[in-house]
Amino acid sequence: MNNLEKLHQLTKDLAVLYVEDEIALRHKTSVMLGNLFKSVDTAENGKEGWDLYQEYYKTNEKYYDLVITDIKMPIMDGLILSKKILNLQHEQIIVITSAHDESKYLIEFININVNKFITKPFTLNSITDLFLDLFEKNTDNLPNVIIDDNYYWNPNRKKLYCDENEVKLSFNEIEIFDVLIKNPNKIFSNNDLLYIISSSSLAYELTENTIKSAIKRLRKKIPQNTISNIYGQGYSISIL
Repeated sequence: MNNLEKLHQLTKDLAVLYVEDEIALRHKTSVMLGNLFKSVDTAENGKEGWDLYQEYYKTNEKYYDLVITDIKMPIMDGLILSKKILNLQHEQIIVITSAHDESKYLIEFININVNKFITKPFTLNSITDLFLDLFEKNTDNLPNVIIDDNYYWNPNRKKLYCDENEVKLSFNEIEIFDVLIKNPNKIFSNNDLLYIISSSSLAYELTENTIKSAIKRLRKKIPQNTISNIYGQGYSISIL
């Protein structure tokens, strides 16, 4: 089974909302998405997308499986739309489409935990790997990683919880914690983490110093001594 066939098996029963103000691009992309998803609803701006999002829930008693939205749009842009959606449904999967000259806006999405992006124009081949990554993770059903009596890590959603409440982490903090907790007792240097995160995801202005800063912030948000600093070597997590 090739990747496209594998993707179709994962997405054939799913519903997607696609928000794009360019008429020709919206039509072309919606046809392409229609070959993968069970249903595709389209909107020409964020306001229309927000209305559709709420209406879909009222009609189906569930949210869209995926939202894909452009950044710059009239009436309501993609950032405001994403914020409104995530305030309503914290677990919503959102993919941002952007032009080359819009990269400066992406850090704002990362700050609200939207970290999946694709550059326009895109093709079926270019979105296949992205969608496979998204939906294969959602079907992994990996067990939660217990950190202590109060804290646990959900590896499927890449989220940290304390007493069932989500602990807000930045994009880099999430990626660092995910690497460490997937490899308990293994020591990662700053260079190791820099290479792994830079090669597997969209990390902004990532340097050894930003890695150090992210770990310093992260350690304040998790139980004491969860991340060990091995002098002269790097960082490690020990799981009970």
